[in-house]
Amino acid sequence: MTPTTLDPTDLRDLLDRPDAPLVLDVRTPAEFESAHVPGSWNLPLDLLREHRRDLVDRLDHVDIRDVLATLDGGV
Repeated sequence: MTPTTLDPTDLRDLLDRPDAPLVLDVRTPAEFESAHVPGSWNLPLDLLREHRRDLVDRLDHVDIRDVLATLDGGV
């Protein structure tokens, strides 16, 4: 799958759908606290590999088909 950049309007449209994707915010906790997409999960990029099993386990318990990652430059 090719990474895609979404503008805020497209993201809002996706998040308003019944099958909304999970937004995974891989920024630092401080960046996440300053501003984030409501409902997103914060898992800093430097901890992602260490916690990948936890992430997979959490995803197994929710009805989500798609995951969007938000980075320093946006989603």
